[in-house]
Amino acid sequence: MPSSPRAAAVPGTRGRLVTVAGSSRLPLSTGWQLRRSGDDATDDDWLAAQVPGTVASAHRASGRAVPADLDDVGWLFRTAVDAPAADTGEQLVLRFDGVATLADIVLDGTVIAEVRSMHTPVAVDVTDLLREGSSLEVRCAALGPVLATPRRPRARWRAALAPNGLRWIRTAIIGRAPGLAAGPPLIGPWRSVSLERRRRVAVDDLQVTTRVVDGVGVTRLHLRVAPLDGAVIQGVRGRVSQGDRAVEQSFERHGGGWAGEVALPSPELWWPHTHGSPSLAALTLTVETSLGPVAVDAGRVGFRTIETPELEREGLALKVNGVPVFVRGAVWVPPELGTGGRDDVPSMLSAVAAGGMNLLRVAGTGCYETADFWAGCDERGILVWQDLMFANFDYPAEDETFAEQVVDEVATVLSGAAGSPSLAVVCGGSEVEQQVAMLGLDPALGRGPLFRELLPDLVRRSGVDAAYVPSSPTGGELPMRPSEGIAHWFGVGGYRRPLADTRGAQVRFAAECLALSNVPGEAGVCAVGGYGTPAWVEGVPADAHTDWTFEDVRDHYTELLYGIDVAVLRRQEVDRYLAVSRLTSSELLAEVFGEWRRDASPCGGGIILWLRDLRPGAGWGLLDAAGDPKPIWWAARRAFAPVAAWTTDEGLGGVDVHVANDQREGLQGELRIAAYHNDVLVRDGRLAIDLLAHSAHTVSAEAVLGGFIDASYAYRFGPPGHDLLVASLLVDGVLVSETFRFPVGAPVAVLTPDELGLVAVAEPRPDGGFVLTCTTARTALGVDIDAPGFRCDDDYFHLAPGSSRRLELQPTTPGAPLSATLGAVNLGRRVHVTER
Repeated sequence: MPSSPRAAAVPGTRGRLVTVAGSSRLPLSTGWQLRRSGDDATDDDWLAAQVPGTVASAHRASGRAVPADLDDVGWLFRTAVDAPAADTGEQLVLRFDGVATLADIVLDGTVIAEVRSMHTPVAVDVTDLLREGSSLEVRCAALGPVLATPRRPRARWRAALAPNGLRWIRTAIIGRAPGLAAGPPLIGPWRSVSLERRRRVAVDDLQVTTRVVDGVGVTRLHLRVAPLDGAVIQGVRGRVSQGDRAVEQSFERHGGGWAGEVALPSPELWWPHTHGSPSLAALTLTVETSLGPVAVDAGRVGFRTIETPELEREGLALKVNGVPVFVRGAVWVPPELGTGGRDDVPSMLSAVAAGGMNLLRVAGTGCYETADFWAGCDERGILVWQDLMFANFDYPAEDETFAEQVVDEVATVLSGAAGSPSLAVVCGGSEVEQQVAMLGLDPALGRGPLFRELLPDLVRRSGVDAAYVPSSPTGGELPMRPSEGIAHWFGVGGYRRPLADTRGAQVRFAAECLALSNVPGEAGVCAVGGYGTPAWVEGVPADAHTDWTFEDVRDHYTELLYGIDVAVLRRQEVDRYLAVSRLTSSELLAEVFGEWRRDASPCGGGIILWLRDLRPGAGWGLLDAAGDPKPIWWAARRAFAPVAAWTTDEGLGGVDVHVANDQREGLQGELRIAAYHNDVLVRDGRLAIDLLAHSAHTVSAEAVLGGFIDASYAYRFGPPGHDLLVASLLVDGVLVSETFRFPVGAPVAVLTPDELGLVAVAEPRPDGGFVLTCTTARTALGVDIDAPGFRCDDDYFHLAPGSSRRLELQPTTPGAPLSATLGAVNLGRRVHVTER
């Protein structure tokens, strides 16, 4: 079907989205229907659909099973556009922020656009076409036959991750990759569809970059402006305001548009939230026309500096505003790739910040993010590592059509993110160099012109202030070697190396790590019908072509840490097996990041694979498929806190206690160390600590305790004199961090409530919440709080013998009565919270 000559692409798919006074944007999110395409489809086959949405999400919402052959057939989405036709002087633009993957967009029977990449938005001028009630269709072609069609040039290597035909198609690998995310794939208008009604002026292709130059925050802009009401464009001004200060500057005509810069002296700098305040500045434009000025809201910008060393040798050692930043974060999982939606993005980003993470990696196996994601990271002080969407394959970069797609895609995504201070790293892709090297081929094959010439040139031309990494992992003689460059390090994890390998591997930076089958809380277990159900098994990650799962990996470390026969425990006491498994993941995270974060470590940080599970169960995520924190998230929150204390086993050197203050303000604190034996205090000591801003401190536990006690139980001259070391950091008498080390193993043997002595009392507050005081007579491991209708400010924590913790219970359901219980890994049955 020929395209209409009246339908024209508009230059509105690159740069920042802006809000022009008098114009409006109508989301076309409701009234959609879906069915298979083809002559045999009937009117009875239509399903209700929501947009943004996919074939899979529509089936789930209707209560139907998701078909297994989504890629093998075509799909048709349709709706009626409930909007009036254009008035005189208006321009109507249909915008599709993402359609997966090969599709025609049809308006009243006429093809107005062809989609050949899910990563590139489409905007079409429909001013002369649209009428009220117009029929709008998205006709998605079957991808399976396209993937199966041989194409040349042939690949020099084959990736086991996913069908090799994907190297030609600009779509997500996730959803088509057994072992990573087998399905369902994204098909349909998976990102928003909107109708923009432009009035007075059209502002397009706004390119924004920022720099800090000699203490001045410089914002450079380039944009295109066109009149819609017959007026004459007389000028454009840009204004940057921060607090009570503002600077405005007139622009000049340049390259068919307008360009200029606004310089703000001594701006408040943007910091990752772990190291300072993520200060932003408002960016506005004024378009002067012969009929009067038009205001344009261009969002917010931030000012900061980014420095990195020689990446392929030293790894990623970020400095922000001249200050070293230890990176701790996770691989971002766009919620629509799993069971969620765009409404989940704010809560997910809040969970990242609340969990002490300061970086998200948008991985090359998935998809690019939207303006709301970038704005959310800017506001919350979360750095972003942005992979370009390439992974594992031998991409046909010499093919002219493919190269043109790449240029358009990369220019589009970087122009939208360029003004975001959160963007810290742009990476060519995921595991391309590693794929080549692990096949035993010449590593140079994975370092071709796509990643070493075309992509870095596009990054340079975009003007983004970010480090470029050609691939992840990269560096060294072979990219898998962790002691040089950037690694994907699963030594502790899939490769079942001992914990000592965390230090011995000399990891410089881990762009992926851990990847454990993390057991969710009780609600997450119930969501799959309990342990061992088909849904549980489906939710456990497993590499393709292996006879083991990541649950087997976690079980290995459970036996290593706690000396438990996992097979017997799982068969006899499933609930306790799950409780100990939760503890295993938490302890591994604390140990690995404790090693890497210590001051003497060569490691610049690590990124956990991944943030949120794609499906219910015990996936890799720190959050479950519903977006709720798993027990391991609470461990991350403690390990990643800006002000934190932790310990490391130094063998014959005893136990070191590390204290970090990542914040911009110094603080004076007190470090307390206590040694216990059989739940009895045998020795303690205190040390006043003056922590400067952005500083760290290391001290031997025995130096604080005042003498040798064989803190790590390495000398073993006799029976251990202690079985627990607790290091507590207090500021102004308030506990801010506490860490536990069990030199002879954690006491996981089950006790009765009377034996453990764990009790909890709740005192009501005027706001409907409660102050919860938990007290224990003996060591309580992994204390968890179940309080329906309330949210606690800590969970899954240890309690030292004879100690207590005061916690806050905040109501999530107004007026909910308190009916709460406490559990622990070493507690035989839960205890009820007493309300005072």
